[in-house]
Amino acid sequence: MPDTPRFCIECGSPLVPGQQFCEFCGTRVTTQTLSAEEPGDAPVKSKARGRERMAVVLAIVAAALLMTALLIGVLVLTGTISFTAQNGARATSGSASATPTPVAEVSAVVVSSEEEQEAATETVETPEGAEPPFFGDAEASSTIPPDGVTSYYGPLNCIDDNTNTAWAAVGTYNNGVGEWIRLLATEPQLVRGVSIMNGYWKSETIYYWNNRPSRLRIELSDGYAVSMDLQDSYWLEQRVEFGSPHAATWLQVTVEDVYEGNTFTDTCITEIKAF
Repeated sequence: MPDTPRFCIECGSPLVPGQQFCEFCGTRVTTQTLSAEEPGDAPVKSKARGRERMAVVLAIVAAALLMTALLIGVLVLTGTISFTAQNGARATSGSASATPTPVAEVSAVVVSSEEEQEAATETVETPEGAEPPFFGDAEASSTIPPDGVTSYYGPLNCIDDNTNTAWAAVGTYNNGVGEWIRLLATEPQLVRGVSIMNGYWKSETIYYWNNRPSRLRIELSDGYAVSMDLQDSYWLEQRVEFGSPHAATWLQVTVEDVYEGNTFTDTCITEIKAF
């Protein structure tokens, strides 16, 4: 009698003559395997058992995928991992704030006396969770008059968080050396250092048109003073840290020397930030 197709007793899959293992479930083919014409319900039961096993496997895979999705969700919510969408959008080239600002530590020379430093720091402590210092007003020794491009070059430009504006001191006779700007607060502020956006940052061309301070003297209302040397670099925020915090109601920055501009003698500072 010619060989007839048979079925696996485990999963009910059809077998071909001479096959030793079921291709679906891997069960070894034995003499107990039923042919298609043999009586009995073993193939039916085996097919049912195979479907049950497949359902179990699919359930396990689905559970694993669900657990993975939940884990990723928890990590995203807790900030452990993050995803960033990039659509290629950029700010217009005319916006100076679109470019990240690098920060450089600059050299500093303490110019107040030891007695003044001790008097200024011996009773000042930094409270935990202290607010950043805030100076809401400013005054200056001089300011150039408005022109057809900018209506205001005054000291408030140094505390407006706008890199398209700047304080411009008159430099007709002295290139701005000796000119000063003073930031004012209504009550003592804890100041640990100062950062300077030197020159006029509206554009690189304008930066080199005008004078930029090369050395500044920083004084606080408690008597502390320090000088800082500045690099002549467009779009570089430069900062100096004090040895300890100081409680100050005003902070004054005085121009001690300048990098000369190639067009104008005005001396400019874009921003002064206490921290």
